[in-house]
Amino acid sequence: MFKFLFNIFESDRSSKWRTVRDKYLKKNPKCISCGTNSNLQVHHIIPVSVDNSKELSENNLCTLCETCIVTGK
Repeated sequence: MFKFLFNIFESDRSSKWRTVRDKYLKKNPKCISCGTNSNLQVHHIIPVSVDNSKELSENNLCTLCETCIVTGK
């Protein structure tokens, strides 16, 4: 069930997204807002829905923690 739901949400992503994301997190292992290194996610500065060509561009990525995402820091 979880795999099915995961595939639905990831279906529009490039097959290279996970590799790019993991590599980016290794280079940028801290939240750009608060500096923590736990519960991290990689987000796009310009959303993929706005410009799909920037999905895999490292210059369009940033590391944020779940807390900063939820609080909007």
